[in-house]
Amino acid sequence: MDMTVRQELDDLVVNYSDTLDKITEVRQRMHSTLQQGFYHLSKARISMGKEQVGTLQFDNRGMKALAYVKMSEDEDEKVCSFLLEHRQLSQVSKAKLVKSYSSSVDVRDPPVLKDKDVDSGQPPINPLQWFGVLVSPNLKQCQLNFINVVQDCSHLASLQKKVLFIRHKYISLLQMMQQDGSSST
Repeated sequence: MDMTVRQELDDLVVNYSDTLDKITEVRQRMHSTLQQGFYHLSKARISMGKEQVGTLQFDNRGMKALAYVKMSEDEDEKVCSFLLEHRQLSQVSKAKLVKSYSSSVDVRDPPVLKDKDVDSGQPPINPLQWFGVLVSPNLKQCQLNFINVVQDCSHLASLQKKVLFIRHKYISLLQMMQQDGSSST
């Protein structure tokens, strides 16, 4: 029994170390992806104009989440994992893109969802369409970078939860081994 517990403790230490390496790797990837995302966002603001890319371009009331985090628990090990679920995007009809002309400049208003549209269960609108039909490639790349960061966040949360579980299991096995050692003497 003592050798199997020791072997299990060794396996937990190796698993703990591997998981910490994965956490470090995911954090570094998140850092570089965030940097690239903000870099592409600033390039999009330069190419499209800083007034064209900002919070004034969209309506906060009509926003819907594009992704949801679903927490699932592994029955065998009692470990929680965080899964990212994406929703399908709907295409904005041309009627929702309203052109308004002011001083001979073509400005597109963002599509405004009424309260009945929000509650109707329609899929969310692609946020890039808030900024017009022809969007800067930098803005598209920025969106992809931030989507990757959200995925990395859920992966990182799962890994951190796994580290806590491994630590707890290691401590309980160590205490069990110490109790067995003290009771046999």
